[in-house]
Amino acid sequence: MKRFAYSLLVIAALTSIIFVQTLKPTSLMENMIISGWLMLPYIVLVLFLRFIAKNRPVIMATVIVSAIVVTSGLVFLIDIIYLHPDAQGGIAVMFTPIYQGAGMVVLFPAVYWLIRVNDKQITG
Repeated sequence: MKRFAYSLLVIAALTSIIFVQTLKPTSLMENMIISGWLMLPYIVLVLFLRFIAKNRPVIMATVIVSAIVVTSGLVFLIDIIYLHPDAQGGIAVMFTPIYQGAGMVVLFPAVYWLIRVNDKQITG
């Protein structure tokens, strides 16, 4: 399970770097700052998987939240950069990690609770 989440997070981070290249930052420093900022939620999830997710319910919740956060973040970036580009797109790109962080804060307790309830119903 953790391997799947790690793979998903690495692919998302690399995809984010490709999206940054599409935005054509004017300097290497801007490129690094934007790339680092977009990768921040993925780094947080990797650290969570590595150091906190030790038992099955927490691992499962983290994998599910990772999948949701990665998918929603990349779909949001695709929409902003490719499907509906406009002058405010750069600002929207910078808000993506904030939205992903808010999603993690809301989703993790809910998913964890659902997994625990489901485990109790199964075991009985």
